[in-house]
Amino acid sequence: MASSLESRIKFQQIFWFGVIGICALMIGFYLASNIFTLAFGIIAIAWLFLLPYHANLSAWLSLTTYTSALILPYFPGRPYLWEFAALLGWSGLIILISLRKFSPDAGEVLRRHRWLFLGIIGYCVVLMITMFYRGVGLRIIGSDQMGGRFYFQQFSCAIFPILFILLKINEKTLLKLFIVQCLLTSTFFVSDFVFASGKAAGLWFILNFFELPGDAANFERMAQMGGIRRYQSLNIVSQGLIFLILVFHNFRDFFSRKGFYLVPLTILFFSMGLLSGHRYLS
Repeated sequence: MASSLESRIKFQQIFWFGVIGICALMIGFYLASNIFTLAFGIIAIAWLFLLPYHANLSAWLSLTTYTSALILPYFPGRPYLWEFAALLGWSGLIILISLRKFSPDAGEVLRRHRWLFLGIIGYCVVLMITMFYRGVGLRIIGSDQMGGRFYFQQFSCAIFPILFILLKINEKTLLKLFIVQCLLTSTFFVSDFVFASGKAAGLWFILNFFELPGDAANFERMAQMGGIRRYQSLNIVSQGLIFLILVFHNFRDFFSRKGFYLVPLTILFFSMGLLSGHRYLS
């Protein structure tokens, strides 16, 4: 009796191992035949293994890459890394709550700022009503309408306020992450200059990893027609450099001995932004 039971269990094990092996071979074949499927498979596996760290990864990625040109490579729609970080935040929130790893005073902070979250809920309701009456679509999934990316950004990023409350990142860490954010504005230099001159040099593959500034295509078209070339990245990077100065120096330093180099340096960065062709630095 025991031997028949053991043989049945072994048969079931062999059967399921065989099914898993065949599925693994099929998945491996399809992944190797399509680079987009391969990228999606790698991201899905990494997503699963890093599930306990999604909340922290979401906070760090969103804070450091919000003003950068870094995108999710070879992914339809060219989403920014901070957009991907917002999706990590939703799964990270579920893990934080289920494992009870959130900050002990998170409930008190939520009650203290309840009107903020009620405002977020109201804003999302307005967006849903607008989507219902005006329609919305995503071109990456074959829709004839456009504009869905904006709504996707708004809904996905609605997780950040509650996520930051549950994590409770200390001020020193926030400062370091903001410094990295300012430095990563320089990534727009890469995409902007590659777009302007990379075709001849064979560098356009780099644009699979970096997004272009919003007016890059218009500026390039104007350069071909009128001969005057402008780089919007100068505006973005100059803002990051000015913010770096304000992080390390307070307003009083501009009227002290440090002002001898702070004032010219700030004017230099501001002038660099004006060379981009924008009427103002936002």
